[in-house]
Amino acid sequence: MVVAFMCVQLVTAPTTSRDEAQEGSSAPDRDGTRRRNTMPAKVVFHIGLEKTGITSFQKFCHGNSALLRAHGLLYPVHSFAFARRTLNHAPLVASYIASDRWGDYDLAGSPRSRAKVVASLKAEIEGAHGIDTALISAEHFSSRFFPAHIEALADDFEAFDCKIVVVVRAHETRARSAYSTTIRSGRGLTIDEFFDELLLPGNWYVRYRETIERWREVFGRSNVKLVRYEEQKDIVDQLAGVILAETAGTHGEGRLSGRRHFVNSDIDATVLEAQRRVNMEITSRQCGLLGPVRHRLISLARAGLLRALTRRLSGRTPSMISVDPLRRQSLEQMAAVDRAFLFEEYGLRLAEPNDGLAGSDSTCEAIRTGAEALLSNPGWRGRVWRAMLLALTAF
Repeated sequence: MVVAFMCVQLVTAPTTSRDEAQEGSSAPDRDGTRRRNTMPAKVVFHIGLEKTGITSFQKFCHGNSALLRAHGLLYPVHSFAFARRTLNHAPLVASYIASDRWGDYDLAGSPRSRAKVVASLKAEIEGAHGIDTALISAEHFSSRFFPAHIEALADDFEAFDCKIVVVVRAHETRARSAYSTTIRSGRGLTIDEFFDELLLPGNWYVRYRETIERWREVFGRSNVKLVRYEEQKDIVDQLAGVILAETAGTHGEGRLSGRRHFVNSDIDATVLEAQRRVNMEITSRQCGLLGPVRHRLISLARAGLLRALTRRLSGRTPSMISVDPLRRQSLEQMAAVDRAFLFEEYGLRLAEPNDGLAGSDSTCEAIRTGAEALLSNPGWRGRVWRAMLLALTAF
């Protein structure tokens, strides 16, 4: 199915015979068996990938629930599966990996059991009269779920007609955006060290084929739909077109008029390097584990410092951090495998590597010098936030 919605490309793998439902009688289960066509609703799991505009989309869905309902789409916000701080369904993800996520403060959790979280979400979906489709969105599905978790999710929602939506983005651009988020979250890695982590054999963050195959092995290849992230287009319209196409009789043509919230834009490399150095300083002072309250206060102070540093360089042409050529080459080898898979299986083309992202030694030196100058004179706001960070990590 192809839906015209702000030039979005919706692609699905060719449907196999085992996935074909008998019209008017039954629908296929994920193991190929038939079940009665009595599902109370269709559920779309928007699983990421991370750094594909997912936070902006989640904020849009939360702020425009009435508009989505008018199109037959429910974005559930009244169950234990929803996180009001992040406006997504991270607590649902956390309920499946509760024993594995100790200390993972970046994943909004719930004190309730998986059974209670799932039951409350099902109750909200089934109680939404006149709604064709429910949308569950959390990027942590793709980054945190192992095959056993995917199987458990499918078992819990087997009474629903489930679809999986995945947004894919050019590998290096996404990796650089992820590095920016890593520094914002408090880590002190250089970009080369970050690429080393991405390239580890057991890390599937930038291995798209591996991620997609995990989900379609459980839910069926025809139920996994891909969207190509396009840098200059509105991801809200791209995703809304795909998901609205899943509602009964709805075709996502045009542009949804709701209010948009664009967040997590990438920041200047000099500011990022300055923040990285502060993160290193903080890490060297910490002793013991942080509790959730202090972690939250540190996150707020770190965000304040980042805003202050960015303000100091406002109006300047953003710079870009250079990546070691061998590491870029290794990432490109992985990306080539994924691009071949996406084209062969879905007819989808991702952008080729951009040599303009390579950077240079002179650029790296300029970034280091600029970061030192920025930290020596961060402005009064920057000094306040930095002092607060040091105070919060002094014990």
